[in-house]
Amino acid sequence: NQIMDHYTLVYAKGEQNYPSFVEWMDTNYDKFLEAHSIPVADRYRSFNFVESVHLVNMHEVGKNLIEHFFCNHLQARATCQVIREGAKPSK
Repeated sequence: NQIMDHYTLVYAKGEQNYPSFVEWMDTNYDKFLEAHSIPVADRYRSFNFVESVHLVNMHEVGKNLIEHFFCNHLQARATCQVIREGAKPSK
């Protein structure tokens, strides 16, 4: 989880006191909210040059995220067909 990773990295060097997780979240939670999907999508929506913004729940899509994105969101028919035929990125 990003929050726990950040929490550990900031204090792992011992340069600051290691607060309890509850204390740390109390002072840092708002910073993390700004970086999560809904606030980020809202910022993109506020730009006049951005046509549309969609949030995709990756947990609902499952393993076929790339196929779902190109076929359902971009509606890129040729790319969708190639993906469905089994094409893979070159190595």
